[in-house]
Amino acid sequence: MNDVFQSIKQGLTEAIEFAQGQTTGAVVHEFAPLDIKAVRTKVGMTQAEFATT
Repeated sequence: MNDVFQSIKQGLTEAIEFAQGQTTGAVVHEFAPLDIKAVRTKVGMTQAEFATT
């Protein structure tokens, strides 16, 4: 249980540091927006079909 607490504590500390602008050592993942219409067209689905899957 102590390892779990330490892991959570470390994550929270890193999040606070990052929010305060201390980004050294931080790994930031940025994602590009998806073109859902292109994906749907590629798989040959209508909007309704895509929405239900």
